[in-house]
Amino acid sequence: MEVIFALIAGMALIDGFIERQFFGITVLYIGMLLLFLSYVYEITCRTRLKIKLQGYETIWLTLIVYGLVVTLGSFVEELKPFVSEKVLINSGYVFRQAYYIFFFPAVILVTDSKSKRFCYTIIKKYNRLLFLIIAVVNTLKNMDPATSVVTTFLLAFLSLMSSRKNVVDILMAVFILFSPVAVGGEMTNVLIRFVYAAIFLFGKKRTGLLKLMMLGIWCCVGICFVIPFLLETSGDLVDANTAWRARFWEDEIKILADSLFTGVGYGTSYTSTDFVNPSTYVLTHAGEPFAPTAQYSTYDKVFVTGPHNSFVSLTFRLGLIGLLLFSTFLIVLQKKQISCMKGVSLASIFAICSSLIIITLNVGLESPTYLLLFIFSACIANYELKNGSG
Repeated sequence: MEVIFALIAGMALIDGFIERQFFGITVLYIGMLLLFLSYVYEITCRTRLKIKLQGYETIWLTLIVYGLVVTLGSFVEELKPFVSEKVLINSGYVFRQAYYIFFFPAVILVTDSKSKRFCYTIIKKYNRLLFLIIAVVNTLKNMDPATSVVTTFLLAFLSLMSSRKNVVDILMAVFILFSPVAVGGEMTNVLIRFVYAAIFLFGKKRTGLLKLMMLGIWCCVGICFVIPFLLETSGDLVDANTAWRARFWEDEIKILADSLFTGVGYGTSYTSTDFVNPSTYVLTHAGEPFAPTAQYSTYDKVFVTGPHNSFVSLTFRLGLIGLLLFSTFLIVLQKKQISCMKGVSLASIFAICSSLIIITLNVGLESPTYLLLFIFSACIANYELKNGSG
């Protein structure tokens, strides 16, 4: 948890933080190495202390194992008998596309070890100081108080770590809600501000609020699987950005159907050649996101550009089994939070709801930036269920 939080704080303070290099090594890779060492330590602790997994943790572990099996199987083309011929295959992209599975164990390797308790205690005890540092540095750095998705998320989380509301907390809320929205992910930024406002104002009714928010999120997830086919007859009812994403989702769902809903694994293009044909550079429906750049050709783009919906993307890769495991984990985790609401902080409710909105409407798990927000949110939720928010 401490490694994830440090990476998120770095992203909030420094532009392109996880892509920067120290001693020739990318920060994200340094974080992954530290995370691996943390895994070894936590597994050792669990073995020694004989700590049993919770029900939702068992589901998450099953997803991790299934994801690893699919990842390894993705190197063998013969194990993809149902993958459409319209999908390009390049095993060189397997690890790049499946990298998020490496971060998944962090969610369940949250014990009551001193390091985790210390990290949580520091965040809770010095939340206002951390808020002030991030807000001031962000403003001075950009000469503008505008906040990005990551900065808004972190500031809102820190704000809600306070158990009481006073003038300082109200000023913090005003800054979060009324500071300009930075360029990039504007709609996502606005939506998580709405989530924050609802929790800040109606936090005393947190049980009902969590149920209502999760209901809205799951309805949105369901609609994302249906709306692409509705747009075939009512495409004029949505803006161009929504229409583009919906066509992308439709393309992936059709490929998924061709695979008998078993998924296409990793090392395959995100699109069919009907949607984007890199050999002829014909961008049939996709447009600018797949246009070649100095860094990537259109061929590269179809392997690295996700569909801006991690539920669709995860199903596309791991099939209905992957979607079932991922969704069941989240539902069981939410039910556990509701049954143990006294030990769940408003910050945790905000984090899990906001991160789900982000991965539903944005690149999500395919983006290290948004993946870290989701993993951190799940870590905090799990930590509080085991140790309380006090």
